Amino acid sequence: MDVSETVANRLIELLSRGWDGALTEADNVEINALLAEHGSEYCEVVLQASAIHLVLNREAAAAAASEQAISRITELARGHGEGTVSAEVKSVNSTVPLRSQPWAYLSAIAVTVAIVVGLPFLFESKEAAKTVGIVDGGSGPAMAAVVPARAFSRPPAPVATFAAEKKAVWRGETLAVGAVLREGDSIELVSGEIQLSVGFGAEILAKGPFSLTFLSPSSVRLNHGDIAVQVAEWAKGFTVATSAMDVVDLGTTFTVSASPDSGVETRVLKGLVRVQLHESDSETRRGLLVSEGGGYLVDEHGRRWQAPQSKPATDDEINFGTLAPYHPVELHNTGLGIEVGDEDPHWQVVAGPEGSTWPQFASVCANIKGEYNYLPNDPQASQWISIANWNEAKARAVFTFQTSFNLGGYDLSTIQLFGRFLVDNGVREVRVNGQPVEFESWNIENKFGDEQFRFVNVSEGLVAGENVIQIDVWNNIYFDERSDTTPMALRVEWYAFGRQLDVTAETGE
Repeated sequence: MDVSETVANRLIELLSRGWDGALTEADNVEINALLAEHGSEYCEVVLQASAIHLVLNREAAAAAASEQAISRITELARGHGEGTVSAEVKSVNSTVPLRSQPWAYLSAIAVTVAIVVGLPFLFESKEAAKTVGIVDGGSGPAMAAVVPARAFSRPPAPVATFAAEKKAVWRGETLAVGAVLREGDSIELVSGEIQLSVGFGAEILAKGPFSLTFLSPSSVRLNHGDIAVQVAEWAKGFTVATSAMDVVDLGTTFTVSASPDSGVETRVLKGLVRVQLHESDSETRRGLLVSEGGGYLVDEHGRRWQAPQSKPATDDEINFGTLAPYHPVELHNTGLGIEVGDEDPHWQVVAGPEGSTWPQFASVCANIKGEYNYLPNDPQASQWISIANWNEAKARAVFTFQTSFNLGGYDLSTIQLFGRFLVDNGVREVRVNGQPVEFESWNIENKFGDEQFRFVNVSEGLVAGENVIQIDVWNNIYFDERSDTTPMALRVEWYAFGRQLDVTAETGE
């Protein structure tokens, strides 16, 4: 089955949310869009993944029941002696959710990926090599051996805002100017015109009828219709995906049109784009450059050609207005790009229980060994940080983590700032410049073990120049109430953008 690894992996990620009961409406829309765009081969992926999930779920339940029974037998043997075990053994409930068996949950994902894109893919990253191995059973087939670990998902990031409209008629929910759009959100316009501001640094003009899906902070999918895109200098790489090709910005103003009747076309008004074809006659050439005044078309029959270059194209109807493009705000995810044991120069623990010296730089933590593993570090996204003796932190105590960022030169009224949090065990308070932030707290009653980042929106208390964020982490204890110490750690991923002052939309400078 010749399928894209990227699409297959995304499908499996979305399916896993559904199996866990965490599928959102945006996830469901994305699944349907992927299947509609990529056809029957990906439907087969869904069927195979679902079938494997059911099989592994049953096997996980059986294994859990067996493990509980053995544990019970051992306990009784110790308490009553070998001769009384058989009479004391009780029945064990075998209906154990797959989610409660971390190794089986990861197995479902790993084996499904293996079937979809081939086992070698599992070893392309160091993290995968640590997690999955192949065991040769001799005469039998090779089997996947999985080290205990837990998968996790991130809440969809805010990626854009609805900036302006002219006689817009919506299909579905009507958006108000200023509305925030997230990864996975789809919008569809029947008629009229709208402008979308992407936090990555792109402005999108669209005329109805059209349909668009936000894939990530730096990419969208044009399902059908016509859009014009203007990308700031700092946002090179912004991508518009379509059914036939992806248009990658290289410092550009360009248009993209998609229609089942006429195919997909891009036209470069200024600068340069790279067209990446989904299907190519050449095994070595998949991407090609289209410069100012040129265009590229894949028609409804799949025929492809590049338009001859002419004088720079102009379109009097395309007017992006005077809005400055969004600019990402530099914040520091925990442990970004450093090694386990390294101190993070951007994060400190500034307060904690008596008996230690504060402040001190936070250090990147290793993974806890055992059943309740921390979710794995990702140096390219975020890692767990804590005090140096993080696995023996004082129990029933508050530790205050601190970081800072600068909003000099930004229009504070346009700032969109969001954080994704993982924590052992809970967060009592988040403050910006000393002012508490409103968020849905998870505190003393919540045991560590959530497999989902929590979402914190920071919109109040921001100032021009230096801003300080403090996070009060509550370190509770659940497994041995007699102990005075227990592991404690925090993990944060930020996403923020805003419009800068004295920046022109035309130059992006």
